Amino acid sequence: MKWKNTTVSLGISLALVLSLAGSSEAIKCVNKKGVLGCFSTIQEAVNAARPGETVQIFPGTYFERVVIPADKRGLTLIGIAAGGAVQQRPVLKAPLVSDLGIRDISLGPQVVIDDPDPNNDTDENAISIEAPDVTITNIIIKNADNDGIFSEEEGIKVINVRILGPDEDGIDLEGDKGFITKCLMSMILIIDGGICHTI
Repeated sequence: MKWKNTTVSLGISLALVLSLAGSSEAIKCVNKKGVLGCFSTIQEAVNAARPGETVQIFPGTYFERVVIPADKRGLTLIGIAAGGAVQQRPVLKAPLVSDLGIRDISLGPQVVIDDPDPNNDTDENAISIEAPDVTITNIIIKNADNDGIFSEEEGIKVINVRILGPDEDGIDLEGDKGFITKCLMSMILIIDGGICHTI
């Protein structure tokens, strides 16, 4: 009888572990050290993610360019603050463009995507989105060689993003049904067939 109870307990424990593992499959995480089951770069996590999954990025400056390939429909990139909370930044009224690159107006630890090779002008975007229905939220983009965020796909959502110092456009969404809100930029915003809500 004791053996049977142990077997049942092991079976239940294994089922619980597998169900928990299965539930975390929809979320990939990124931290600078690549520890605790996370990736060390955003691009690695994007490459590993399936369509519709979420990539949670923990605070730090990531020196890379990110490409979201065409087979990643519905992917979400989200910046996470220390302690696992979604980053919240203060809402600012009528920021001066000349002021955005000088003063850090956000609070707490942040997710920053910065140019990996500032001495080499590659003419590449910081984030290039090749899949539809992608969401980018709670991220700061600095020093992009071309656009901060670029996509020709439909249904792209950009929420609570700061873009400082791109060579071209801050956000360039050329597909239909794009949506941009609560974003600060030091350069131009282009959105075709979509909606732009200002802060």
